Amino acid sequence: MSKLNIVITAIIGLIVMAGVGVGVYVSTVDPEVLAGWFQEMIADDGGESFENNISMFLPGIIIFFVAIIFLAGFYPLIKGALGKSKKKKVLKERGQKATAKVMTVRDTGITINNNPHIKITVEVRPGVTAELSHTVSRVSIPRPGDQIEIVYDPSNPENVLLASDLQ
Repeated sequence: MSKLNIVITAIIGLIVMAGVGVGVYVSTVDPEVLAGWFQEMIADDGGESFENNISMFLPGIIIFFVAIIFLAGFYPLIKGALGKSKKKKVLKERGQKATAKVMTVRDTGITINNNPHIKITVEVRPGVTAELSHTVSRVSIPRPGDQIEIVYDPSNPENVLLASDLQ
């Protein structure tokens, strides 16, 4: 099991446990006490309408807190996905195609559909190296010394993607 799968499983487990915990807690609180907490905020009639409609508000409150926990857990994944699309946009606008020499190849320990996700260090131009990550077929893993097609940002040569990633 890859590290990413372990992290995702742990996040989902925490979300489920948090949802169950909130549900158990709320089910053990006396509805009269719970209604007293919110009656001043919602009703002008001394809380009678809230006490009669507590079942309408409670699921919304639980869903709100579970959603917050869910978003907090998946924030790094969401940020990573958005960051990569921003990088692609910049490289589509002002990127230059080049042939780069592969310097090193490292396995990240992540596999997607039984294909390894690797980190590749390339020499963009003499003296300038950059690192990129890519999922490759097991039968076509690049080796040091290979030439690969890349697109890089001339103002920031470390901003690199494989040319095939932009199509």
